[in-house]
Formats: sequence, structure tokens, C-alpha cells
Amino acid sequence: LLFYYFCHADGKRDGQAMINYIVELRKGAKPKDAEPMLLSGRTHEELEKDFVNYWKSKGVKLNFSRKVF
Repeated sequence: LLFYYFCHADGKRDGQAMINYIVELRKGAKPKDAEPMLLSGRTHEELEKDFVNYWKSKGVKLNFSRKVF
């Protein structure tokens, strides 16, 4: 669900954040250092809210027992 979200639902729905993230990884960045590409200026909490709200709008109920981001 998370990969789909970044490729098809986030931002302009063009997958650009995921592309930018992968480009940074290919340049040698560690995943934690490339994370801002996926956050797109949001906090972890804001991203989690956007993610949950998107899937809720599609009828998918998410229940997290711990922090995801």
C-alpha cells in the first residue's frame, strides 16, 4: 500500500517523490538521508495522516499498532 501510495496517489500522482527517492539512493544516499524526498516537506505525522486519509477514501481501513513513519 505504501509503495502504491507514493507512485500513484501522493502529490501530483505522478510518482515523482518515489523517483526522486530512488535517484538519491542510486547516488549512494542512505535510505534515512533520502527520506526527505518522500516527505515532500511534511512531518512524519502529516504524511501518515495523508496516507491514512487516502486509503480511507478508497474504503480501506488501516489500523496501526505502532508508528509507521
